[in-house]
Amino acid sequence: MTTQGERDPRPVGQQDGKPAHTHRGGGRRPVLVWCALAVVAATGAGWIATSSSKGDLIPGLGRTSSDTNKPVPAGGAASGDPLTEAQLFTAEHYFPAQKGIEQEGYKARRTAGKQGDNCGERLQDPGHDVLRDAGCQGYLAVAFGQADQPVATSVTVLRFADEASARKALQALKDDPGAISFLTPETATAPATPAPTQSPGAPSPQAPASQPATQQTPTQSSGAKPLTDSQVEAVGHYLTVTTSRYADLRASGPTSDAVLDRATRAVSFTAGSAFLWM
Repeated sequence: MTTQGERDPRPVGQQDGKPAHTHRGGGRRPVLVWCALAVVAATGAGWIATSSSKGDLIPGLGRTSSDTNKPVPAGGAASGDPLTEAQLFTAEHYFPAQKGIEQEGYKARRTAGKQGDNCGERLQDPGHDVLRDAGCQGYLAVAFGQADQPVATSVTVLRFADEASARKALQALKDDPGAISFLTPETATAPATPAPTQSPGAPSPQAPASQPATQQTPTQSSGAKPLTDSQVEAVGHYLTVTTSRYADLRASGPTSDAVLDRATRAVSFTAGSAFLWM
């Protein structure tokens, strides 16, 4: 019982201290709707993630306009495939032009570089093939020059199928390192001379008497060979042939020249280190 002017503290519908049972129509319907929306969103996200492709600016929205006109690379470095040993066998890869040599006081920069599959291109005399039947698969050659010394150094790296083949060529070149041509900036850009073809039973072609067998520098006398220092080393299935000489091609001097020896050892060590773990 309440007096006039007082409010009954009990909620509407509650009688005798017992809570009233209220019923709100449609209470489960919003929950089901939200669940359905969540399932649809998850399904859409999964479709976008699985249908995205390389080159998409936003995953699942297709390639960008700048990428649609670009051809898809077929293979090699452009497609992300690792390069083979033969493809990496270049002068620029192992001896970059911008990177010089600094070894025990010896400082030099690269002045020329070339590479090829025909090892006969590096022979001083094609008629004297010390690499015959050795299985040489390719070469790279690099020339170095010193700023403080008139010394030039040439190193040729020969690649073979296996270590046994490299050792076989080592024995032939140990006694005759001069059989490998000395690389200079001039000879590096000169086109390779193809070997003359000979028909079966035909006599061997003779070079004209007025033409020398090898090209000589004007400062070099025709009868004297320049003073050189050479080193031949086998590194796995590679062979390095390093030779140093004076830029003026002087032919006189001590039997063992300390300046040439230091240049040869520094370049030979640098070249061998590049292929030590191959």
